[in-house]
Amino acid sequence: ARPMALPVTVRPRARHFLAGMDHSLRNVILRAVGTSESLAVDILRGKGLPGDILLLCSDGLHDMIRDEQICDIVASQDGIQTKAAQLVEAARSAGGYDNITVALCEVLAAE
Repeated sequence: ARPMALPVTVRPRARHFLAGMDHSLRNVILRAVGTSESLAVDILRGKGLPGDILLLCSDGLHDMIRDEQICDIVASQDGIQTKAAQLVEAARSAGGYDNITVALCEVLAAE
């Protein structure tokens, strides 16, 4: 599958995006799309600065590679689609035994 990158205007700082990955219930599904007619969503608000990047990923990524490696790839000077592909490839190279899902969202400058 081709990695997807979307521009958005929200961000937590790098190194905080993996918060909770060691929680004992981290694999418990709390919400799912299509299980009922109503949909509950979480909305995060914040001020984004041009160049800030938000990473949304599955445990297929963060279970396979270290936080530092994820941060190094996301902080690189490569384009956002290249970064997404590098994250997927790093997880595959580390064993990739689970599905690997990566979405990178970059804050763009206002025109």
